[in-house]
Amino acid sequence: AKYIIYTDASSVKGGPIGGCLIAVSNGAQVRKFGTGVPRDLIQQNADGGVHINSLETLAAVFAMVEFRKEIENSSAVLFNDDNTALISLLKGCSKNPDSNKLAWAFWKFAGEANCTIWIERVNSADNPADILSREVTTIGHSEIFQQIRETKRAIML
Repeated sequence: AKYIIYTDASSVKGGPIGGCLIAVSNGAQVRKFGTGVPRDLIQQNADGGVHINSLETLAAVFAMVEFRKEIENSSAVLFNDDNTALISLLKGCSKNPDSNKLAWAFWKFAGEANCTIWIERVNSADNPADILSREVTTIGHSEIFQQIRETKRAIML
């Protein structure tokens, strides 16, 4: 693989997500993000909170869009520390309707980038995206969230 992608999400402070792209050739961090998530993008629980598995899956989808130029016509290994999100991504589907659409969107964006993806688990303590999902460093990204929103709407399952 040419790149390594780490993603993570946090259930605190409204559920920010984070991720970083690392070049395998020299181990250098190429790009990173840490951003809040619009409330309408993720299915909310009865108590108004969001499920961490959906946020973790969204972080992977966001990375596919955010790092598109770098990963295009390439290969990458995506690491995440949430088992349920990893299973949804590996299978390309989920029992949770929202995570199901996000898993489909992940593979749609990976396919559009012509990027071969391997998916692996990383321990939370070893995940460099962990801190990025707790300290929002990027403001904006409305165009990326809009692209994800439109893709989710277009998926009829």
